[in-house]
Amino acid sequence: MPETMGKRRAMHLHNAYLYMASGLDGLAYFIYEWSSPAALEALKQVGPLMRRRRKLLGALEPAPRTVGLLVPFENACFRALYPADALYAFCNLAMAHAEVEPVWPEELPARAAQYKAILLHDVDWLTESNLKRLRYYMAQGGTVLCDSLTEVDVPGAVKLGFPLASAERKTGYGDLEQIARIKKALEAHAQPWATSEDPHMLLRRFTCGGMDYLWAVHLMSHKEDLDHLPAPGKERDAGPLPAYADFDKREHAAAIRVRTGERTVYDVLTGKKMECAVKGDELIIQARMRTWQGCLLAFYPAAPDAVRVKAPERATRGKAAEVSVEVLAGDRILRADFPIEITVVEPGGNENHEYGHAALARGGVHRFAIPFARNDASGKWTVTARELSTGRKESATIELPEH
Repeated sequence: MPETMGKRRAMHLHNAYLYMASGLDGLAYFIYEWSSPAALEALKQVGPLMRRRRKLLGALEPAPRTVGLLVPFENACFRALYPADALYAFCNLAMAHAEVEPVWPEELPARAAQYKAILLHDVDWLTESNLKRLRYYMAQGGTVLCDSLTEVDVPGAVKLGFPLASAERKTGYGDLEQIARIKKALEAHAQPWATSEDPHMLLRRFTCGGMDYLWAVHLMSHKEDLDHLPAPGKERDAGPLPAYADFDKREHAAAIRVRTGERTVYDVLTGKKMECAVKGDELIIQARMRTWQGCLLAFYPAAPDAVRVKAPERATRGKAAEVSVEVLAGDRILRADFPIEITVVEPGGNENHEYGHAALARGGVHRFAIPFARNDASGKWTVTARELSTGRKESATIELPEH
């Protein structure tokens, strides 16, 4: 749960995108004595973005991760800070574009089949039962890699000649040489679905309705992160840095390579179609986003080129009017899930927030009912459906007669 007292707008924005890319189902902010103007400005920017797309964001499911970072409980029993230390290894693996997630040894019986590799970072204690689980995983064809800080002996494991991370913020984050070594070591064992030559791109794959989505978030460099580290005890007083004024309003571009067939790619957050090129079995996407922010890429089988709204011409007071929205490619419904925004405007021109809503068009279709009340205004009501990943929209009118 983040807080709203920090005085740096860019940090609030950066953290909000990282939270979304982590796959959270909800995000609650701690509001203590006060909220800084910087926090309120950032929330004003990301709040509507999340709210309008909340049905899609809540429906996204993480694609099965192919790399497991082992986090044994027994290691934390002897080193209480081990989970925090292991976070640096997770960050380096993510910046090497490994499809990584932390995993307890006790979870391996249910999840080991999805992993192409399991990594041990600085593991000094492992119970016999957990070692047995690793042996079984390797016997089934899995690969275990131990870094140079791991002292526990795992027979049959591949020993890396370097550490996955250094648990020191000033030196352990964003070490490009170390990240490159990790990426090279994993190439033979676990090829990621999405990658980039830019290690400052966080790439996290999700699915919804059988379609792929990719969160791409621009990360701070080692120097940028170091510059933003506040002095100990001065965290609440850390203000904006003049050298980074309006950095969050600049654009960052990166080429992302995705191992998928030909797809039409949109940024769900901006409603823009991405420039893509097919090269062999990869799709090369030219992604653009604000500095230290991100984009959510949707991989559609075809371009959604129209929205169709079906509604009755007249409605009856006290009864529901059935409405359907269809997302089309040509004259056919495009069978994918789309974020939809429904706006309902009363005859007098005011938007009715009770009848309007955010939605997810499952399989390209969203059906809903408008429960017209007996005291609703007479005249023409306008229903508009906007497909948010393209911005395409269509309206229909419903006549509500006099009493």
